[in-house]
Amino acid sequence: MALIRCPECGGKVSNTAKSCPHCGYSIESVKNIEKISEEKEMEKKDKKRTILILLGIVVAIIVIILITDAMTVSYDEALDKASESHQQYEKTKQELDDLNNQLEENQERIDELEGN
Repeated sequence: MALIRCPECGGKVSNTAKSCPHCGYSIESVKNIEKISEEKEMEKKDKKRTILILLGIVVAIIVIILITDAMTVSYDEALDKASESHQQYEKTKQELDDLNNQLEENQERIDELEGN
């Protein structure tokens, strides 16, 4: 059994009493108000918890987007470098083919000169 204060006269009243023994004020209404107040407090806590959870989800989504974007940029850079490397390879291959053709032409001239 706990003692509460009567909101009317301030006297101490048992929390199980239906009315204040000092002034007759209905304690049941106080209990209902306290119950409503407790329920409202719980609703506030639930709202805060929900807001924090939603905020955490939003932050997680933003982090995922940023990481994905960074990976995409890295992937695009890698593709660009691969493309540049392939172009350099094709250019070098063409130069080697040209040099090989010149070498064959020079070898044919040498063979012609030695044959004469």
